[in-house]
Amino acid sequence: MGICGPRITGERMIGFGAQMLNTEDKKPPLHGLANIVFDGKYLWLSNRGEFGQDTNPLNKFVTVVDPFQAPPRVVKIIDLSAYTFIVVRNIRLSHNGLYIYVCLSGNPGTSGRCLIIDKSTFAIIGNAQITSAGIGLPTPQAGGRAVDAIDDGADHLWVVNSNQQPGNAMERFSLSAVLANGAAPTTSLQIVNFTGSGGIGQHAEELCFGAGFIWTSSSDFGWTITRLNPANGAFTTQVFPSNTNVRWGLSFFFGALWGGDFAGGVFRYDPAQFGTGGFQTDHVDISTPGSNTTLNTFASDGTFLWTGIAVEAPTNRKITIFKLSTTGGSITVLKRVLCAVGPSSTVSGPYQLAFDGQYIWGAQRFESLNGLAYNVPGSLSGNLVKVSITPGAEQQIANWPTGGTI
Repeated sequence: MGICGPRITGERMIGFGAQMLNTEDKKPPLHGLANIVFDGKYLWLSNRGEFGQDTNPLNKFVTVVDPFQAPPRVVKIIDLSAYTFIVVRNIRLSHNGLYIYVCLSGNPGTSGRCLIIDKSTFAIIGNAQITSAGIGLPTPQAGGRAVDAIDDGADHLWVVNSNQQPGNAMERFSLSAVLANGAAPTTSLQIVNFTGSGGIGQHAEELCFGAGFIWTSSSDFGWTITRLNPANGAFTTQVFPSNTNVRWGLSFFFGALWGGDFAGGVFRYDPAQFGTGGFQTDHVDISTPGSNTTLNTFASDGTFLWTGIAVEAPTNRKITIFKLSTTGGSITVLKRVLCAVGPSSTVSGPYQLAFDGQYIWGAQRFESLNGLAYNVPGSLSGNLVKVSITPGAEQQIANWPTGGTI
């Protein structure tokens, strides 16, 4: 069957075993919840599943939730299963705040894409298709996994094309051309290949835009932060000592870059000092006892920065969301908010955070041990949490599905 667009349903319910969302459908859309973004009115949520490559069909939905209802209400469920992919790898809000970028990731050698969805009509209005040919240097390998997408507000849309190798690629599209073609696929204008060898590369993963550039880090594939000119693809990479932990999840807030590592570290960078020893201005250790996994998501409430960490020790599993100060040279943890952990065997999250103007929301991905219980009907693999930012009363005030219903 050819691609004929997604199936979109209005105000339906989705079941979480004994817990229910406010619709009549029985299929859970938040199975392995990971991605979350606020569009000014609604939260957009999608799944990653176990290890981000789970073929469960429940990972082919985007769910739109009204966070201002009590309890929050599912207003749209967008079924993207007409497209060939495995999971929604990431979702982003466009620079102008009008569109949602949905990155579809499949197996290497298949054509991944970034779908553009109108946030008001929920219609697919653009389809930026990346190449499935060999990408990355020095030895190109099959691409096709759309990992992240961002635009600069000047018609340059960039999509990460990953081959799961140290050297992957980014592709540049004309946003206006993609929108003019609607749901029909549009190919890129430029492919920028990154070089990687020996497990170290100019690898691109999550993207952010700030100070006129697109920024990315090498995540699992080394110790680099890369700055890319969105107009022409020219890029420069700064390499860190190999004995430091990898950088992950770059975000741009308060005129600075923020990132984290897998050892409970949060870093602040001054973009004006890129390429110099003064680039990194702060390193704060937010680790807690046990085995830590920082997935390095950041959100801002306009005054403070928020991030999260998961402790995966067998008898001490917990998730904490942190409130941080933002002044360079004096970053400190102002508040620790301990959040509920669901019943799954392992925990991986909070994967992403969002701020709706009143509360911090966290998408916490839960994974079943060795995948054994992951596809059991009624099993819980995701958790959506709501955190109050009121000074002196910062706390988790609700979580779904394990603490209530939507």
